[in-house]
Amino acid sequence: MLRHLLHISLNPFFQALIVAAVIILLVPSGIIKYSVEEAESITSFDKSQFIYADLDHDGQSEGIHTFLNESGNAGVVIRTNLGPDQQRNFRGVYEDKTQRLIIGDNDNDMLDEIFLFTNENDSIFLHALSFGKEPKLFVQNKYIARLGRNLKEPDYSIVPGKVTDMTGDGRGDVVFGINSGFSRYPRNVFIYDVAHDTVLSSPKSGAYFNQICMANLDDDPFDEITLCTAATDNFNEEPMVYHDSSSWMMALDHDLSFLFPAKEYLGTTGNTTTCPILTSDGRPALLCIYKGFEKDIPVCQALLVSTSGETLMKKDLRSEEKLLHMEIIARSVADKPKKKLLGIIENDGLYEIDSKLTLRKIYSIKFSARKPDFIDIDQDGTDEIILPSPDQKKHLIYRNDFTHPVGINFPIQSVNATFSVKLQGKEPPLLSVQGDNIWWLFDYSINPVYRFRFLIYLGIYFIILGFIGLIRKLYSIQIRKRYETERKVAALQLSGIKAQMEPHFIFNVINTIGSSIYRERKDEAYQMVLRFSSMVRSLLSSSDAMVRTLREETDFVTNFLELEKIRFPEVFTYSVLVAGEVDRDSLVPKMIIQLHAENALKHGLRPKGIEGVLEISVVKEDEYLKISISDNGVGRQESGALKPDSTGKGMKLLAQFYETYNKHNKLPIRQEITDLIDAAGNPSGTLVHIWIPIDFNERIY
Repeated sequence: MLRHLLHISLNPFFQALIVAAVIILLVPSGIIKYSVEEAESITSFDKSQFIYADLDHDGQSEGIHTFLNESGNAGVVIRTNLGPDQQRNFRGVYEDKTQRLIIGDNDNDMLDEIFLFTNENDSIFLHALSFGKEPKLFVQNKYIARLGRNLKEPDYSIVPGKVTDMTGDGRGDVVFGINSGFSRYPRNVFIYDVAHDTVLSSPKSGAYFNQICMANLDDDPFDEITLCTAATDNFNEEPMVYHDSSSWMMALDHDLSFLFPAKEYLGTTGNTTTCPILTSDGRPALLCIYKGFEKDIPVCQALLVSTSGETLMKKDLRSEEKLLHMEIIARSVADKPKKKLLGIIENDGLYEIDSKLTLRKIYSIKFSARKPDFIDIDQDGTDEIILPSPDQKKHLIYRNDFTHPVGINFPIQSVNATFSVKLQGKEPPLLSVQGDNIWWLFDYSINPVYRFRFLIYLGIYFIILGFIGLIRKLYSIQIRKRYETERKVAALQLSGIKAQMEPHFIFNVINTIGSSIYRERKDEAYQMVLRFSSMVRSLLSSSDAMVRTLREETDFVTNFLELEKIRFPEVFTYSVLVAGEVDRDSLVPKMIIQLHAENALKHGLRPKGIEGVLEISVVKEDEYLKISISDNGVGRQESGALKPDSTGKGMKLLAQFYETYNKHNKLPIRQEITDLIDAAGNPSGTLVHIWIPIDFNERIY
């Protein structure tokens, strides 16, 4: 079994599959499912907002452009395919940084109306346009509320709700909130009954709120409203029933009365997020997350409260002694209560929380503190989720299940971005993004490359397979070359052994030793035995090597020449000189001196017969060791005539040594042989120069 698995793991097709899978999983850029491309943009405009809405539900969005006209009053232009652009003007101005309008079908004619908000002096007014070839202004300058005093300009914001029947007359009513900052008034939820031209307001309150959630929590056909509040402490010098020195849990019935008395959570920096949820037995309830301080100690609590205000469950949100600052987010203000809600913890991830207040982390997605937006960009029936990135330099678009993220280069600005979708009939829809002074259209669609991802994956697989095949081929060539080198080295080593101690030399030395013993020259015989044994020991100890130190080489040559001199005392004298700057432990190829010395003796000095001189020297010359071997013998030409049957094996062996080593050294081993002549032009010996690099590399594998 193990052998079978090993065979599979070494198979190149399996190896390529594993490597390709890792690359595809870890480097998905370029093959992501969705892509975003900029289609259009406008920058550096003043107090304008662009949104899109399909007012007549024909699959093509109308463009709604709100701005300040030349007289400084509010204006709106509706761009439609039904005819030329239509402009209407109103009293007052728009609030700069928040939503200016709410869109919905008030009269059930399958055409949406546009409800706009302006302020003039200290009052907020509502206006309404019906859609058609000639947009009709059917509500104009409807007084909603008066703003409180502020040292600066009015600082209110419209908190959007929706258009839905809240009065039971079968027609849509406009639900919205107005929340003021330092102006302090109003901080109320309103219902505008269009049919009866009346405005209903929630009880007077100083509670600061920034979000409303709507869902049906009881047996009647109308939605109830929950508020998300924060303690901003602007009413610290003025008595108020629901002041903003605390945060509050507030729930309103469809007539804007309280479902139950508001619950107070002390702390000037606290906030509460309240959303509808279904209990385990299917009954509507409210889930509230409170974040704040109790006696300067940070707290984060989850509470489950019944629709009558009874606290059913309470839990401190901690994980391994770490306080979790959680915030609930709703996918849409029109959602029905669910059994589980989505929560976020900044720079940590997304969680599910149920009616038992159990937290379960579902995604480790990093994002900034601002809440996500939910919008169906590609019109497939499910919302995409838009989250600001942690560095706030762009937004991230996720699918409804938080998969397939893709970034859009739209940085966080002073206010939350406004998102809408531009429908284009048969053409893909576009995402509209509005910031402070930047407006963009983005094409969000399936990446064309993604459709061919399997072909790309297959291509990656075959590229990896080819690469692995190439590596295996190169490795096979390398192994074969190594084998051939090893075989060649083994042959050279064997040849070297034979060349250093040829049989004739061994027999002659033994005969000479025997002769010395016979003639009772004990000291001479003893010295010969010592030198011969030293040569044999050196030969055996370096039999598996092709190099040895210069010291070992010169000692070997010296022993060889001493033994030969004993045999031929009248034929030659010799000298071996190594310069003081030369490192005797430097490595040199074996036999590089010995073979030349042996040739000089055999082919040059012996034929001469008497007064032969052999000189060996080693000096340092630049980046080389320079070895010189000179003799005053008969010369190569006469030697060749005297011994025509010489094989030259030693020189061929040295040439093979040089060829092998020069492949693995930056500087080559060089050899130069010169025939010496005297003044009369007659041969007078041979001079050999050998240059060995000082940084000689003896490794040949």
